[in-house]
Amino acid sequence: MLFLNVTAGILVISNAVPIITELTKVPPGRAAGVYGLLAVFNGLGRFFWGAVSDRIGRNLAYVLIYGVQAVIFFALGHVHALGVVGALFAVVLLCYGGGFGTMPSFTADYFGRTREELIGEGWTNVLHASDLPRAVEHWTRSVQTGEPYDVDFRLLRAEDRMYRWHHASARRLVGPDGPFWIGSNVDVAAARRAEEVHQARSR
Repeated sequence: MLFLNVTAGILVISNAVPIITELTKVPPGRAAGVYGLLAVFNGLGRFFWGAVSDRIGRNLAYVLIYGVQAVIFFALGHVHALGVVGALFAVVLLCYGGGFGTMPSFTADYFGRTREELIGEGWTNVLHASDLPRAVEHWTRSVQTGEPYDVDFRLLRAEDRMYRWHHASARRLVGPDGPFWIGSNVDVAAARRAEEVHQARSR
């Protein structure tokens, strides 16, 4: 969900000045100035949507974030007044920031732990004991060699206290400040069950 929100947001945000210029016919310098003033909505979105998700739930909040963005993306090409275009971009930035503001709460709800409790080696506390040695071995090797990290393991879901299969994937990247890792952790329990059913029926 976060990937879709970020991708959609970046596609529009990274081209904001050319889009504003094309739609409103204002000079690029003025378009850049207007967009610069709107940047604050990115930060506000993290607080706004975080508070909304606390009241209505994470899933519904994300549906609203996606829905609002979708409506704006379709409407954006049909408006030309600078004030209206600016307002639409402000809402896009609000939703873009909201994705980042809501996702930590998703994680906390799923595992029943705060972000601070999961960073570092804290994530091993929700990992199935049988999968821990293999997960740590793979991660240690990836850190030492820089090779991609791909492993399946079971994590404890707080809602029902059941261990569910996840696929963890991480890649080492190098930025201006040196190497860093970026990755994802996807619940694949339903996919594994479906595959097992399919194999059983194929026998």
